[in-house]
Amino acid sequence: MEYLRPLKLRDWAECRNMIQTSKVIIDACILRKESRGAHYRSDFPEEDINWQRNIIIN
Repeated sequence: MEYLRPLKLRDWAECRNMIQTSKVIIDACILRKESRGAHYRSDFPEEDINWQRNIIIN
């Protein structure tokens, strides 16, 4: 039964990396208090000149 095989280490690592990347993207979106491009927030609908920078999350 191929569909019941255990996850390979590579599959597990890729899934973990996708989850971590998603979390970082969500955290950055929550920190950004503006709308810009495809990132739209209904509570902050306008662009803010003060947010023209990168967000670095460690």
